[in-house]
Amino acid sequence: MSSSYRSSSMRHAPALAVVGAPLALGLLVQPAAAQEINFVPFGSASAEWDSNRVLARPPESAASYGGVAGAEIRDLTPRSYTDLAAQILYTDIPQLGYNWTSGSAALKSDFKTLEAEYTLLAAYRHEDDVYTEFGHANYNNDLTLTSPDTEATANVKTGITRDSYELDPGFDYNFTPRLDLDGDFRLSSVKYSIQTPGQNVNYTSPYAGLTLNYDTSARSSIGFGPYFSRYQETGGTNTTDTDGGAFTYNYKTSDVTRMSLVVRAERDHIDEIGFPSQSTTTWGVEWVGTHKYQVGKVQFSIGKFLQPSSIGGRVALDQFRVQYDRPLSERLSFEGAVRVTRAELVGAALSAEVPTEDRTNAEFNLRFDITRTWYVAGGYIFARARDLGEGNLAYSNGVVISVGYRGLEPPRPVGH
Repeated sequence: MSSSYRSSSMRHAPALAVVGAPLALGLLVQPAAAQEINFVPFGSASAEWDSNRVLARPPESAASYGGVAGAEIRDLTPRSYTDLAAQILYTDIPQLGYNWTSGSAALKSDFKTLEAEYTLLAAYRHEDDVYTEFGHANYNNDLTLTSPDTEATANVKTGITRDSYELDPGFDYNFTPRLDLDGDFRLSSVKYSIQTPGQNVNYTSPYAGLTLNYDTSARSSIGFGPYFSRYQETGGTNTTDTDGGAFTYNYKTSDVTRMSLVVRAERDHIDEIGFPSQSTTTWGVEWVGTHKYQVGKVQFSIGKFLQPSSIGGRVALDQFRVQYDRPLSERLSFEGAVRVTRAELVGAALSAEVPTEDRTNAEFNLRFDITRTWYVAGGYIFARARDLGEGNLAYSNGVVISVGYRGLEPPRPVGH
């Protein structure tokens, strides 16, 4: 229902967004015996240097600086939970394109980026039988894009704009204490100011799925159900209709270990201009979860994920993604994350036209809490890509240091 770990951001705060927030907030803010509203401001300023920021060939190093400012509002009642957050991110790369080897400034540009992100998380429980999650809605506007494309794409662009949004509502209805029906509905869209075939393609993709779950024990459950999806390239050449089925296994031990295993089999019906219509069978497996140790926790997202992409169609994304968080002392903490992906278009004819894209990202950060609200952090950033048929790899090594503030906040409800 709400976004899973695999779709969260590695480098910035969680994608913060809202579409139709006033309507959802009006529905969710209900009179209750006890209501708690919290306002949490946050912000940070950072400086960064990368040896090859845009993964160019030959490499082009660049320094940058910027900041983040935003706030989060939470409304918690016995029956509802609403979390609305917004942030603005600014980045300036004054030496992008400067040749540090020869000293040539012929291609040097001063790129400035401004991103606005909003997120709404909202849920409401009616008595004990129906749990409705209005979902995860986010809207992102990049006034100048200098970051990697959607998660299934390895290429990096500068000098264009991107608008994207995702709506993710759902529901959970309990038939009996052990049997329930789960509904998952999503609508995602990406739009670029300038499209590039096979790289930056506009699309809209709705998804609907139902899962009948049965609790096999107090800690585990199994589920099965159908799902349907459509990939529509906006004003373009690709339309993919998908119907499939998914088997789900969930396991949890209180708040220590939570994980899910999803196995998918789907039939994709692809219409692409210039190619005969084709239907292909694709499978996927998704293992996502978190485990808390006595000190620290690990999150992981491993498997083959089937999803829409800006490459120009639905993709099979092979992914290994792990993040480890651990406090080293009362004030010092460590965060490390690694992500390795390979994206391939679904459909034999399409995958032959658009080569497989490989990408590796890694980040390691140390954070020191100066006070309960102020902190300083620094870390190492690594990126590697082979994409668009390039035979050689592009690497980047970087360092970042930041100073930030985040207001005190109460704990989130379990599952959010």
